[in-house]
Amino acid sequence: MKIFNIKVTEYGIKKGEKVYPSHYTWDYCTQKRIPYIMIREKIKYSNIDYDLFTVDNGLLFKEGFSIIEHWWKIYEIYVNSSSLPKEKIPRRIIGSVTDNFTIFKKDQESMVNILMKEIEKFVNDYGIIDAKRKMYYDQIKKANEINERRKKYLEELSRTKIK
Repeated sequence: MKIFNIKVTEYGIKKGEKVYPSHYTWDYCTQKRIPYIMIREKIKYSNIDYDLFTVDNGLLFKEGFSIIEHWWKIYEIYVNSSSLPKEKIPRRIIGSVTDNFTIFKKDQESMVNILMKEIEKFVNDYGIIDAKRKMYYDQIKKANEINERRKKYLEELSRTKIK
């Protein structure tokens, strides 16, 4: 039984402080349950970030399968064929469902299209819901909501307090 059937068709481009399209935000991706993919353009290079946490906060992959390792095999082929300078290659992996990498700006459209296809296929083929992880993030969300209500209550209380 397949758990996920996502379609990855959108991404954002950040130029300075502006994001195009303007509706493309973390909240938008969470609501649509799509990966958050952002290209950060520079003069000669572009950085691409992706985060699958927006698909589902319990998303992990079947044992033995890692989206990071899968993607880095593809990225290494790109690095070798494009002669990307070694100092531009990120040296860290951010997490189990989120990562970033650098490419030549001229290649960003083709690379983001490859990334979107690979994410879609990998999540649909190997994605699972980890109940403990989901419960953890759901508890954090509830705690944040309670803290936000408490903050609003205390602010209102301080405004109505008789001096």
